[in-house]
Amino acid sequence: MEADTALKILVIVLSVVLSISLIISIIAGILLIKFVKMLRGIAEKGEQFVDSAEETVVTFRQNIGTAGLVRSLTQLVKFVNKVNKRR
Repeated sequence: MEADTALKILVIVLSVVLSISLIISIIAGILLIKFVKMLRGIAEKGEQFVDSAEETVVTFRQNIGTAGLVRSLTQLVKFVNKVNKRR
């Protein structure tokens, strides 16, 4: 009889341990899924930031190129005017 009682106690203890580990595994899985979603959101925001920064740099390059061209044309016109005044 004592062996039968010991087996019943062992089965109960193992059942409790397995159910607790199952609950912990489910909670860990849910938290992991939430964490992955949060990381994806952060990655998307980072990607948007990089795209925005890239667009800003392109705009600056275009404006600097345009400003440089206008400055060069202005200097050319001034030089031509000076040459024409000397004649």
